[in-house]
Amino acid sequence: MEDYKFISSKPNKQACLFYAIGARDFNQDLKGGDWRWARRGFNSRLSYFAFGASEPDGTKTNPELCLGLDPNKNYEFVDIPCSTPFRYICEK
Repeated sequence: MEDYKFISSKPNKQACLFYAIGARDFNQDLKGGDWRWARRGFNSRLSYFAFGASEPDGTKTNPELCLGLDPNKNYEFVDIPCSTPFRYICEK
């Protein structure tokens, strides 16, 4: 949660649609999804969520399985298709 607060407090210096943070939905059949950090061999569940009121909104016919931050919505979590172009935020 501290990392999220840090990132969301930064001004949007470079225009982009979304930032990827390395998480995805591992079970879109589950209401709200099964959001986990996507790490090779270790997929732990997210412990903090900051989805906007209308998110997550992916469906079986329009799957949105990757998690992004939307700088145009105060860095709220959004589910997006994994094919969407986005910038990355990596942990050092």
